[in-house]
Order: sequence, then C-alpha cells, then structure tokens
Amino acid sequence: MELSKLQQRFGGLQDKYTGLLSENKSLAVRATKVPTEVTTLAREHERLVKDLADTHYNMGVIFAKSEEYARAAKEFEMVVELKPDDADAHYNLGLIYAEHLPDRSRALDSFRRYLEANPGAKDATRVRQYIASWRAWEGQDSLEP
Repeated sequence: MELSKLQQRFGGLQDKYTGLLSENKSLAVRATKVPTEVTTLAREHERLVKDLADTHYNMGVIFAKSEEYARAAKEFEMVVELKPDDADAHYNLGLIYAEHLPDRSRALDSFRRYLEANPGAKDATRVRQYIASWRAWEGQDSLEP
C-alpha cells in the first residue's frame, strides 16, 4: 500500500515538475525580450524628455516675447532641469536675470553654465565681457570668468 501511495505522489511531483519546466522555458523566452524592451523604453523616455524640454523652451520664448519675464524664467528653469546642458536655455536665463529680473548672481551663474555648455558660441565674447565687468565691479582680482 505504501508503494502505491509513493507512486501516486511521485506521479504528481513529475506532473508538477513538467509544468514548472514548461513555465521556466516560457519565462526564459520572455526574459530574452526584456533588454530590448528596456532599451525601447529608455529611447522613448529620452524622446519624451526632449519633447517636454522643447515645449518648455518654446513657452519661455513666448513669455519672453510677451515681456512676461518671470514666467519665461520659470519655463527656462524647467528646461535646464530636464536638460542641464542646454546652452540656449542658460543663455536666455542669463539675459532675463541680467536685464529684466535683476538677479546678478543668477545671471552670472546662468552665463557661466552657458559658456561651459557652449564655449565657442558666437556671443561668448559678449557673455565673458558681462561676467568680467561684474567681477571687476565687485573688485575681484581676476577678470576671467
């Protein structure tokens, strides 16, 4: 009697093993797709971040043209939060803080970050002169940014 119970139990375990083996193969096939899916999701995420940053940039331009400088600054701040190396957003923030929302330290920081992101920019000389003039006005020894 013991033998028949053991044989039944063994048969049940074999069936369970076969089912688990099949499930394992299915999971293995799905696991091979994960890297591709992650790569696809990463690309989609990058595209969405770029699109969102572009939208904030465009809104910043619109607000700046409408002379709503506080709103424009907020939009450009969102751009540099999403894309910290966006030279144009840093430049626009520098201009806004230098000319429209007087905040010299923020203007200088934005202009420095602009030069870091785009040292060969066509208006880099003007930006360096702005930074140098404030450094000279503050009495700092070096006139280099």
